[in-house]
Amino acid sequence: MSRTKLQSFNMNLTAAQFEDMEVADALTQFAESPEGPDKLTVEITNLTDSQTTRRISSIYRAAHVDILIDDVGSDNSIELVQGSLPYINGMKFAMQNLRKSMSNEELYERVKFWRELATKNNLDFILEGVETDEDLELARKLNVRFVQGYYFGKPEPAGKKIEQQSESLIPNSLPETI
Repeated sequence: MSRTKLQSFNMNLTAAQFEDMEVADALTQFAESPEGPDKLTVEITNLTDSQTTRRISSIYRAAHVDILIDDVGSDNSIELVQGSLPYINGMKFAMQNLRKSMSNEELYERVKFWRELATKNNLDFILEGVETDEDLELARKLNVRFVQGYYFGKPEPAGKKIEQQSESLIPNSLPETI
């Protein structure tokens, strides 16, 4: 970690990885170590059940590791997500997963539903797949605080543009990027 100025990391975990006690122990030890990041967040890419989420999330939360559910509304349905809400810190909605199969109005309603659910449960809500001015406008209309997507730049190798990434990319009136 000392080789980079980036000190906040998100890591995607499959259900099997999230449920694996050895993975949880290794990640929490890393998060708590002097060489670890200032902030580590794990993103569960697919849930299995709320009992497992409750059991494993206590390990991560004890180490101040945030937990997000990735791809709510597409890969992770309301039935899977609802029971896990008390044990997580937030959710990510991936517009790119639904863009081709829904109209703009349907997509708007789906984003609105999940953002309202996050707000009602005091959870962070991140809108992924922001690629156009229209996507950013949708985030503004729905008061989405955090956005992520190619609109802000495509992924690059670590170390490249570190200085640029640490600066504010958008004015304060826009949602925050993660």
